[in-house]
Amino acid sequence: MTHEEFHDKILALTPTEQRLKEGSYSDMEFQHQALWGAKKDSNGYYYFSNRKMSVSPASFSLRPTISYYNTSNNLRLVIHTRFTKIPFHYNEFIGIHYVYSGKMTLRFPNEQEIMLTKGKLVLLNKNVVNSFEMKEEEDIVFGMQIQSDYIKKELLYGISGNGPVADFLIKSLFGEETNFTYMVFDFSDMPKMNSLFVDLFCEYLDPDICGKELVQDYIHIFFLLLIRASQDKAVLTHDM
Repeated sequence: MTHEEFHDKILALTPTEQRLKEGSYSDMEFQHQALWGAKKDSNGYYYFSNRKMSVSPASFSLRPTISYYNTSNNLRLVIHTRFTKIPFHYNEFIGIHYVYSGKMTLRFPNEQEIMLTKGKLVLLNKNVVNSFEMKEEEDIVFGMQIQSDYIKKELLYGISGNGPVADFLIKSLFGEETNFTYMVFDFSDMPKMNSLFVDLFCEYLDPDICGKELVQDYIHIFFLLLIRASQDKAVLTHDM
């Protein structure tokens, strides 16, 4: 799959997105389906487990999470459904959102609101309560769900530095506790990050020989770019 073919594929509205755009399918109806299987805690926040994100009813006409057959389902990709709002929730996995085009509004329970525009990315640790919204047709946002057991020594080979991202990844590798919550990056002037996400999604959607190794290389490069960015002006905001 070429970059052009991928771009055309994700621009097209899914049946669910078409109905949401037309108003024949409400956001509340979408949330009812999207939150299927998610437990709600005493504070009213939904909990997205690895199992919930790995298994969805076959009847869903939503954009599904994409599980690569060679990564044992512990690295999942998703293209978020447009014209929707995901209510406050927290995850069992590390979450990443990258704005391919348009924008995404990220919110936290303390009423903090962050507008992520094209080229911006947020890295969220497990159990960080947040909500996000994509209102418009051009709001195409890629998601990456990484289970802790996917972060292996091979993926962190060559990683150095004492910045917050390097510290977070190394502690995650060894199962240690970390105070890291989230960090927002601006990659709007770095075309290689955009190309990296497109290459990764193309490999998931159209896998080929040596796919597992290629995916691991992409993730390794992704981590390296995050660490480099965390030590320069690419960091917009963070909460430690």
